[in-house]
Amino acid sequence: METMIAVWIQYRNGASAMRRPLGVVVRSGWVRGRIARASWSWVGLVLALVMAMEARSAGAEASGRESDNIAFRLLQMEAEVVPASEPVRRELRETLEEAVAEVRRHRRVPPQHGIAEPSTEVWRREEVIVALRSIDDVLGRRGFLHPVDDRVDLLSEGLTPRSLSPTERDAVMKLSRNGRRAALVEARFPGPFRFVDCDTATAVYLGVAERLGLALQMVYSPSRNRQRGHVWVRWGKGARRVDWETTEGTLRSGFEWSADPGRGRPASRPGRTGVELELGREQVVGAWHYLLAVQHERRGEVEAMLRQLELALAAFPDHLDARRQLAWSLATLPDVTAERVRTAVAHAREVVKRTGDADSRDTLAAALAAHGDFPRAIREERAALADQEAPEAARAGYRRRLALYESGRAYQQPGRRHSTASGAMDSP
Repeated sequence: METMIAVWIQYRNGASAMRRPLGVVVRSGWVRGRIARASWSWVGLVLALVMAMEARSAGAEASGRESDNIAFRLLQMEAEVVPASEPVRRELRETLEEAVAEVRRHRRVPPQHGIAEPSTEVWRREEVIVALRSIDDVLGRRGFLHPVDDRVDLLSEGLTPRSLSPTERDAVMKLSRNGRRAALVEARFPGPFRFVDCDTATAVYLGVAERLGLALQMVYSPSRNRQRGHVWVRWGKGARRVDWETTEGTLRSGFEWSADPGRGRPASRPGRTGVELELGREQVVGAWHYLLAVQHERRGEVEAMLRQLELALAAFPDHLDARRQLAWSLATLPDVTAERVRTAVAHAREVVKRTGDADSRDTLAAALAAHGDFPRAIREERAALADQEAPEAARAGYRRRLALYESGRAYQQPGRRHSTASGAMDSP
């Protein structure tokens, strides 16, 4: 062991320091020369082994840092449905590194080899805003855009490159959320481009923030009356608070999310604009379990979907869209059991209590009907129909189910109930 340490020290100090003593031995005679040559071979073997061990240790350390990062953790979770390729992992790695370097350049902070800063207190509000703009700039330079259909299901999908046709380019550039990218799109056309929505873009922001020691949080607003849910990032509290729209690269202030691409709308009903929840790290993981549940649901993998919904609620009990989806599934899928129905009723009641929208009442009505409580099911379904904010597209389904409950029959899904990755659900 002492010999190996000495050899390693000599190696780190330079190979010439090792060749000189060996040369003296070689000149002392044929036998000693043979010994010296044998010793040199042995030293070479030792050096090769030590270098391999060091490389392996460095690789393991880098891999450990990646697996600890929230963005990489979410990407790894997605392997259940879409294993991430090495190019996808490399894109995430390079995006995080470039964004971290860009933020530090603007803050004039020296590189710290990916280690988070010891304290988040050093961040001032103005620095946070500059950091968020820097991240947005890096995403733009790397060809990240908002999708035309307003949805990207998983982070791995968002990191996968694609080229655009002229028609697709024109459609993408009609979105006001992509307006700030116009010059970059023209310069980069036809690609590669990548597409991220609020969920997947926020995952990238959180990954960068962890590397910087910047205390960003995901903020979750659940769906309401089938208007899609939304997430963004937040830093700070009170007057110092910063809310940032990751899809638009702008500060968010005094606006409620709108389904119209690139537009906010003034909150029309204070107190009923939906719930806003600040998520900790494990709650973000819970939100990603919900996205995986959506993927399983679309594939018809019912048990896998239910398992992911349960994992979502175990990590994030306040995920109202997961509660709503689990309640609906337990109450209306085949093989309904008394235990599942009781669980469905409990989940649905909690969502009604928190949101009170028509879709949650429709879900509660289905659970109550499955439980055999048709009077209450009828009352909840009529309340859903009476909600002036209920979308017209949903009312036909509400009426069909009301007729079933009035005839003493529970509703059972003819097929899968469609969900969206941002939390909205469509009634059959």
